[in-house]
Amino acid sequence: MYASVLLGTGALVVADARPWRIVLLAALLVVLLLKAAREEEYLRAAFPEYAAYASRTWRLVPFVY
Repeated sequence: MYASVLLGTGALVVADARPWRIVLLAALLVVLLLKAAREEEYLRAAFPEYAAYASRTWRLVPFVY
C-alpha cells in the first residue's frame, strides 16, 4: 500500500518536478517509513512469527528480498 502511494505521488512529481514537490515527496517517504517501523513493532509484539517474515521481506515491497 505504501509503495503504491509513493509510486503514484512520485509520478506526479516527475510530471511537474518543482523543488517544493520534491521536498514533500521526500517528507512523505520519511513519514511512511516511520509509520511502517511503528506498525512493525506492533506486529512483532502480536505475532512472534512476524520477525522471521520481516527478515526476508523488504519493508515497502512484499515478496521482494
